[in-house]
Amino acid sequence: MNVGKEIIMSDFFFGAELSLANNLNLAISRETTFMTSILTPGITQEYGITQSFIFAAYIMVISAFTTILIVRLKDNNNIQKLA
Repeated sequence: MNVGKEIIMSDFFFGAELSLANNLNLAISRETTFMTSILTPGITQEYGITQSFIFAAYIMVISAFTTILIVRLKDNNNIQKLA
């Protein structure tokens, strides 16, 4: 999914804008990992390992859904340009 995301970003951004977009993408990815690392132990202690796993799976499903949504929006944008 990351390869698709990078291709989409390179279609929309050029030069310095592409560099900024890549760096923001990396920063958000690292922030999400950091926040999950902080939140997961608390969820595990309070609710158990099963709920912690469900929380992590929920985060991954949301990430996959938004990536698919971005790809679909890009496809719709390309179709409108051709018309």
